[in-house]
Amino acid sequence: MAQTERDDSTPDSWRLVGAELAFVAELVGPEERAIEIMDLLLDDLAKGLIRWDCAKLTVDGDFQAHPALRTTYAAARGRAFFWHRDEHSRVSADWPRSCVAWMGPLAGFGSDGRGNSWPIFDPYASTSLTASGIRFHHGVVMDRLMARGLMPRAPAPPPSSLPSPEPPIAPRVETVPAAPVSQDSPESELASTAAASTFATTKQRVGSQEQWLVPLALEIYLGDLPLLTPAELQRAIEARQKAKSLKTSLPPHWVPNWEACKRFLRKQGKLRPR
Repeated sequence: MAQTERDDSTPDSWRLVGAELAFVAELVGPEERAIEIMDLLLDDLAKGLIRWDCAKLTVDGDFQAHPALRTTYAAARGRAFFWHRDEHSRVSADWPRSCVAWMGPLAGFGSDGRGNSWPIFDPYASTSLTASGIRFHHGVVMDRLMARGLMPRAPAPPPSSLPSPEPPIAPRVETVPAAPVSQDSPESELASTAAASTFATTKQRVGSQEQWLVPLALEIYLGDLPLLTPAELQRAIEARQKAKSLKTSLPPHWVPNWEACKRFLRKQGKLRPR
């Protein structure tokens, strides 16, 4: 067992979880109900929607069999995977004491040597992480409570206080005369049908890929997406499909597209150069 500590002093924007529990209790009533609301926030934490930190992190595992666990002290703090729960891992929260324990098959963290790291899981590993003095970013917690309808949103400023929008600049359009085509001619009808079909197919292809890559990346990397090449992301998804271990329900015959993987990684800021 080993542990790391840090200074307990925090800015006003960060609050101990116990203080957040009291804040929620003021909104919903008894502490029992407030604890239920805090438990609902576990899903948001697992998705990386709430920023968190802790004053102390204790790691209990087999350091001899898994020496990479020694990098867990700094790498695990603030990570979304700490809140992930499934058949292989679980979370036990003591909200009033600002203390949470995670148990799962963590074998340590990998690194690319450029400041990017990701959790490594081994089915034979059994590791416990205990974080105490946990703090949440209060503004983000308020946003999540408002998203769940548990807290009223701030009123919008009156129209008079808003700056007047600048008039739009009309785009310059040059008209190039085209050869006249009869609206009733077969050529006109075929051209319109082909253009509409091409647009619909392209939109469907891009939309369907973007729709499924987000939940797939969240499931495979547990909210800690590392730097990847499009081919690496594509292979990771195909491997899970082949093993039939994906929980995300995909359409029949769906396969990851290399270009879509590249666009997705670039949008997430996780595209690794070759």
